[in-house]
Amino acid sequence: MSSEELNPIDQLAGSSLDELRALDAQAMAVLSSAERQRLVDLQWIDALLRHRAPAEAAATDRSVATVLAQLELPAPARMLKRKASRRPVGFRRLLPAISLSSVALAAALLLAVGFWWQRSAEQAMAMVERSYQAALAPRDRTYSVLVERTNGTMRPITAHLTVRGGDKFLFEKQGPLGATIRLGTDGVGYWFIPPQGPIVRANSDEFLPSWMRRTSTDLPHLQVSTLLERMRDYYQLQRLPAESLVPGGPELSHLKATWSAGRLKPSKYGRTPPEQVELWADPATGVVEQLVLTLPIDASRRQAHKVTLRLVEERSLGDEAYRAEYYAPERESVMAPRE
Repeated sequence: MSSEELNPIDQLAGSSLDELRALDAQAMAVLSSAERQRLVDLQWIDALLRHRAPAEAAATDRSVATVLAQLELPAPARMLKRKASRRPVGFRRLLPAISLSSVALAAALLLAVGFWWQRSAEQAMAMVERSYQAALAPRDRTYSVLVERTNGTMRPITAHLTVRGGDKFLFEKQGPLGATIRLGTDGVGYWFIPPQGPIVRANSDEFLPSWMRRTSTDLPHLQVSTLLERMRDYYQLQRLPAESLVPGGPELSHLKATWSAGRLKPSKYGRTPPEQVELWADPATGVVEQLVLTLPIDASRRQAHKVTLRLVEERSLGDEAYRAEYYAPERESVMAPRE
């Protein structure tokens, strides 16, 4: 089958996977539900195969190519084809030319001959990796932040966190008498604006935990990308059924991550990682729609907390949004102690 004869959706998936480029979110928005689902299915299958053991990669590509090629032939032709030599074809280039039923059958045949496939764990890892790559994109996304004690005895705390890629963030919370407490980074230095007094600056993120405690919020990380990176590297991942966050809303990819890197203890800067993280993300783009963090009891926290981050807005901001002087032009700046 030539590329001109392929379904446009299959061509889109094939070129995206071959060229290792993300699917355009605006282009995705005009597709039907069935078309979006097909793209997600093809991405999912490709992600699973890319996360297999490296030593098996070449053999798996050859097996997949052979099985999928024979599925496209009528039975007599398949018998003859087994006797002829065939140059292996990359799996990504076969995806657009086959139906999803053929993919499912090919996967079943591969499993039958001993293909090692940790389905749930691999799907969850692929989901986290896709969300991590989406979080690194230079887009401005604002998340609402809700902090609650797990036993419900603390009045919930609300705030907002705006992030751009993996190097800029702005955290905002209403302080006493309606004043706004802000802290952030422009990608170079860190700053904290209390309700009164000078802007406090630092050259590293060492002071973020103490500044966060002054806001009574105490997030372990202020970058969505950092949370996803930690999930990928230090958590046991479990894929859960797709779920909508609102009645009638779109179904989102859903997983649970449980800390698996030994005993939970604070880092040298006082950050204690969450015991558990739940993630909801757009299945096509990977953009995180909601994160729920369960923070354990530690020396600075007498009761466990639950922190919910939920996407409320994605828009373009100027670089000044991540600079302290934009919010307090009249205040002087001082360096944090020991800087």
